[in-house]
Amino acid sequence: MNIKEFDPNSQKFEELENEVEADALVSTYPDSSKAWIIYMIYHLKLAEVTKARMIAKRGIQTINFRKDDEKLNVWKALLNLEARYGSRESLFSIFEEALIYNDKKKAYFHMLELLIDADKTEEIESFSERILKHFKNDKDVYLILCNYYMKTGKRKEARNFYGKSLQCLPNKQHPDIMGRFAFLEYKYGDIERSFSLFEEVLVKYPKRRDLRNIFVHILKSTGQEERANSLL
Repeated sequence: MNIKEFDPNSQKFEELENEVEADALVSTYPDSSKAWIIYMIYHLKLAEVTKARMIAKRGIQTINFRKDDEKLNVWKALLNLEARYGSRESLFSIFEEALIYNDKKKAYFHMLELLIDADKTEEIESFSERILKHFKNDKDVYLILCNYYMKTGKRKEARNFYGKSLQCLPNKQHPDIMGRFAFLEYKYGDIERSFSLFEEVLVKYPKRRDLRNIFVHILKSTGQEERANSLL
């Protein structure tokens, strides 16, 4: 790697050739989460998981305390490491620590997405209860969980979360959650349920032309031109 040409803001992750180069990189860019994560990756490619953990913790301690997002990126990388190479206990131990030093919402949402990406079913079930205790009025939590459960064929669980969302979210957010869940029913669930939900939301919120247009497109894609035209 040419350290002089290193761009902390680039999406490209270059490879390190040796540890001397790695130390030079983080010495030159001590506040760059990308630099520290590249160093972690270097050790993981050598199957040196313990060393990668140590680099992550070193990076968290080194990055300037004002660089909240940079620190959070390394915390996320450490959580990802534990999800892949560690135990359930080590993963949640790091998560509890991350909650102390980072924005709680960002930490919770990353953990939820991480568990979903890793398809850790049991952990998702228990964690969903926990995250909803803190963010029961946040639409995105329900959308993430509904999407996961519908996509994995667990329609009952998804519909339960959808029902909870309507109980907990303010009325102004109902059309968005109804429209999104209607689309999930179309994509992964029961198409007639999807149509019924779209019709319900359009009766309650006739000004939502965006949802009307989505429904019209779905109807046309399923060969129901006449039904679609009646909505135009």
